[in-house]
Amino acid sequence: MHVLQSDFARRALVLLGLATLLGLGGCVQYRDGTNLTCPRAVFLGGAETLTRFAPGAAATDDNMAAQIRLSGLQYNCRTSRRDAVATVSFAVAGVRRNAALPGTIDVPYFVAVIDSQGLIIAKQLFTTRLAYIAGVSSVTVRPEIYETLAPAAGLSPVAYEIIVGIQLTPEEFEYNLARK
Repeated sequence: MHVLQSDFARRALVLLGLATLLGLGGCVQYRDGTNLTCPRAVFLGGAETLTRFAPGAAATDDNMAAQIRLSGLQYNCRTSRRDAVATVSFAVAGVRRNAALPGTIDVPYFVAVIDSQGLIIAKQLFTTRLAYIAGVSSVTVRPEIYETLAPAAGLSPVAYEIIVGIQLTPEEFEYNLARK
């Protein structure tokens, strides 16, 4: 379980990398229920998949070592007069080609909060570890994030959006876009 606290008055960060991804990738939305007082939570389109290749090999299907995918976004939100507390969870599933030996894959992912203009207000990086046992080619973990949103004066939590995605390099993001 990870906790991410955001104070919108102090954290007016605009991170160029995610802004670029937002502009290029679009978002894939999932909304649990119809709570119109809460921000929505979405996966960042193009950042739901990570492909790892054999060390030193070209980025081709023949050299694919593992593929990791985010899915099953679940979202809950509780509001008060001052803030909203959102719980976001999702599956991180990895499939690898060679299941003979045990091994691990660390998957970096982010949770960000954006405002109605698409500006990043807060972003935090996390890492989850996929631990494979010998003879098993797939594993799934389910991180859970708690986000406390304290909106700027005059705004409600619904004015914001929670974005989740794998922290990709520019090359990994381009690979994902080319495969769509």
